[in-house]
Amino acid sequence: MGYNYLSPFSFWKEERGEIINVDEKIALVVDIIKNNQKTINQQSTNIMATALIDTRKSILSQITDSWNQWRTTDEASELFPFSVPLATEFGKNDTPWTTKQSVLERNAVHANNLIRLYIALNIEVADRMSIWQFFEIQNGAVGKIKEQIQTLKRVAKVLKKQQQYGMVLSNSTDMFVCRGDCSLYELEIEIKLKDKKKSKKKMQ
Repeated sequence: MGYNYLSPFSFWKEERGEIINVDEKIALVVDIIKNNQKTINQQSTNIMATALIDTRKSILSQITDSWNQWRTTDEASELFPFSVPLATEFGKNDTPWTTKQSVLERNAVHANNLIRLYIALNIEVADRMSIWQFFEIQNGAVGKIKEQIQTLKRVAKVLKKQQQYGMVLSNSTDMFVCRGDCSLYELEIEIKLKDKKKSKKKMQ
């Protein structure tokens, strides 16, 4: 009897001469998909900012873990067309991130402020910064963090106003990255017009 390609378990069963019915095959496929998704979710957690940086633990180790996961992504392959180095392969003065403790601690405070907004507004994981990027050297990391914080505060304000006016809530991630035809600026203009109309009614 030939091998079943679905899993090592099915190989073992067919070698023993046991029959695998359709329902059992479907169950195996579902199990494989769930395991694959679990692995993807675990990798995303390590790569992107899905939880606050733990300042009670080594910040540097959290950065290197993030880098080592990120280096397997398509984005990393585009930036390093030949080979993406492991975190341990960088020299002390060659790392893309700072190693100065005072800077690590300061940036972690800014990063956690941003991560709180990511979580509160349910920003899609793929559109969040990687942990190591919060500490990137010569790339204006703190400036980027503050810019994203400002944008997300605008997103939060629009959502609050939309809720107050009984409007359909816009997708927070779409507003954040200006995806498709979702323009944060245009939504803000729409809200301002509604605010003006409301003020005029009060004055009448």
